[in-house]
Amino acid sequence: MTTPTPIWIDTDIVFNRFPQDVDDGLALMMALDCPRVHVRGISLNRRVDNGARVVQGLLGHYARYPVPVYKGSDNIFAGPGERTEAVDRLAEALRIEPLTIVAIGAATN
Repeated sequence: MTTPTPIWIDTDIVFNRFPQDVDDGLALMMALDCPRVHVRGISLNRRVDNGARVVQGLLGHYARYPVPVYKGSDNIFAGPGERTEAVDRLAEALRIEPLTIVAIGAATN
């Protein structure tokens, strides 16, 4: 059996507002169900409070292990460089091990 690839998902998920951005929710569910990857963390951008509620709900149904969730910038036009909890935790995780970053949201984190 191979070791799962460690990934970090960066998303602007708004899965609960059909038909907006259902792709991020589906991608998250698929990643959580896939034995070939291990989701080390999830960072949110744009509508982060709503995103946190959505992700926690999906984690409650699909996660097989604890996955931390961090809020990033609500302003998708802020650009790189804004310090948020999501940015700090992602940087910390990258210092521990190499990660594949699955960036399916705006590139603010």
